[in-house]
Amino acid sequence: MKRAFILIIIFMWSINIEGAFESRESGAKPAAMGGAYVASANDIYSPAYNPAGIGFIKGLSFGANYFSLFSSLEGIDSVNFLSFGLVYPVLRTHSIGISMDSFGFELYKETTFRFTHSMALGRVLRLGYNIKYYKLSIFDYGDGGSFGVDVGVIGRAAKNISIGAMGYNINGPKIGTGTGQELNQAGSIGVKYHPARGLDINAELYKTVDLPLQIRAGSEFRFSKYIYLRGGVQTQPTKFSIGMGINYSMFHIDYAFLSHNELGGEHIISMNIALGSYRTDIYGEKRSRRKSKEEPAIEYSGPKININTADLDTLTEIPRVGPKAAQRIIDYREKNGPFQKIEDIRKVKGFGPKTFAKIKNMITVSDKQEEEKGQKEEVKQGLDINDLQMKDMVQAGIKPITALKIIQYIKKNNGVGSIDDLKNVEGVDDTVMQKLKKLVGEK
Repeated sequence: MKRAFILIIIFMWSINIEGAFESRESGAKPAAMGGAYVASANDIYSPAYNPAGIGFIKGLSFGANYFSLFSSLEGIDSVNFLSFGLVYPVLRTHSIGISMDSFGFELYKETTFRFTHSMALGRVLRLGYNIKYYKLSIFDYGDGGSFGVDVGVIGRAAKNISIGAMGYNINGPKIGTGTGQELNQAGSIGVKYHPARGLDINAELYKTVDLPLQIRAGSEFRFSKYIYLRGGVQTQPTKFSIGMGINYSMFHIDYAFLSHNELGGEHIISMNIALGSYRTDIYGEKRSRRKSKEEPAIEYSGPKININTADLDTLTEIPRVGPKAAQRIIDYREKNGPFQKIEDIRKVKGFGPKTFAKIKNMITVSDKQEEEKGQKEEVKQGLDINDLQMKDMVQAGIKPITALKIIQYIKKNNGVGSIDDLKNVEGVDDTVMQKLKKLVGEK
């Protein structure tokens, strides 16, 4: 008798009131916000509210959701709702997902299999759709199935305002024999307002065919680095909801409590593991280009190479400048005249901000001033091998690029014990060794 009674309640609630496979809370986060999620969808549970939302997931994510209906009513066994899903961004502008929902108990079971695809349409709009297969199993009555299609969009309306809309079962699916039962067809449109960092306010209109308009509203507040507080309300039927979320590293755990005016309370628990992260800011906002981090210039105080007069061989002594790059420097100055300042070398192909930052202390556009200054200085002798400077080695006739490699080798090995250790440095031949020995006062 108890099971039969449950079956009657399920049919009255699921079929006579709104229809089989009606919209149910999928995910504790949106449930705690009164279901007002069509303009905020950005996680693993987005397919149930707006399939366009999975496009805001940056990495592989999967999660599960569970709650029991009628658990607070005495004398009635609970009816379980379980869902799980997986989302993966296959391209920068495309994401796909699969999910399954299961609702019912041993005598009555609704199962929904869902494939979801989201794509970016420009900078401020995303489009998504679900292709669903419904399976209905009723004890002693057999099984039935049907396909349904959902379509949703999310876009930016203003700096801190985004909008979303979704159509459920737009193909008008039916399930069962004969004329069949029409499955739930509905549409929703909503707005999200982001007035301050860590605060979102949502409002939504949800309308099912032949049923009154439902108003949904909810908000989310980031209480701390890891904790989120949520609340919401909806009409037709009236429900109040509260909840919280804990996001730590890749683990996202959400809880919601829904108070129904007739069916009592529902506790919903969700868990999501996100190997990537969510784009929780106002989506579609123009991305600022990442500025290249300027690398530190090479330490150098020797004679600078004049890029206006140096020949091909001399130019190749500059680190990161090979024969082809040196020829481009020569071709540029022959076509456009001499460089007016060292920054002009960036106009030559291959000399971007990183390369320029490396070589700017080694080049000049003046004729003789700095070069003669370096040439007139006497070559120092008796220097400590581990304190050799670029200036000293260049004045001794060692190429700048070889001098740089020597300094880097000494720093990498925390000093060397003998001048002969420098034979391991690329470019150090017998001629260079003689010059090095002269610097350190060895014969």
